[in-house]
Amino acid sequence: MARDEQLDSIRWGNGAGTVAVVVLHGFGADYGDLVPLASVIDPAGSLDWHFLRAPLQLQYAGTVYGRAWFPDREDEMAQALQGDYFRDLEALDPPGLRSSGRQVREYIQRFGLGGKELFVGGFSQGAMVAAESVLHDGVTPAGLFLLSGALIAGKRTAEEARSLSGRRYFQSHGTEDLILPLAAARRLHDVLDDAGWVGQLHTFSGGHSVPEEIVVQLRGWLAGQRDGLDLD
Repeated sequence: MARDEQLDSIRWGNGAGTVAVVVLHGFGADYGDLVPLASVIDPAGSLDWHFLRAPLQLQYAGTVYGRAWFPDREDEMAQALQGDYFRDLEALDPPGLRSSGRQVREYIQRFGLGGKELFVGGFSQGAMVAAESVLHDGVTPAGLFLLSGALIAGKRTAEEARSLSGRRYFQSHGTEDLILPLAAARRLHDVLDDAGWVGQLHTFSGGHSVPEEIVVQLRGWLAGQRDGLDLD
């Protein structure tokens, strides 16, 4: 499968602002899906928002199903569409995860976002790639937000997270999520907590989504990471 060489994005808000937010969508979605978050969290448009587009076109039997961050192999993509691929994520460490994480870091460098106060996050598969993107030198975000994500590449993630103790994160997950079970989110939380990261897992009654209550909590978390950050 052909992978885009560079990540495209939708940008919103204040491009000259000193605070940037990079957002990664989920499997089968596209970069416009999470744009409404910005207008709710930051109605004044004071932050520099970047909604990145996954580098792989999700296609099977001639039908396009949106975009994906991984896997890169066509047979594995078919398994992903059927739901089988994601059953044991903790044991998986697909090359596409690393490639997408690297591409996110390259995007951040290309637009000079490392020189700003940077927040990186995503939903579902986008949350997995967001975590991957900041587990390496070169990207030191002010915070990481993980919406309905899960632990992937468990052993490597745990090892790399321990070398970055003290990083801050926000995590949310539905108690009735049938796509990525809550247990997988708890495993991610445990790994980050054991590594000395500072954050909390916010659970909500519901499935694979970002409900209003989580958006409100995420807004409060973002505002609380910096004195004087005005999101009104």
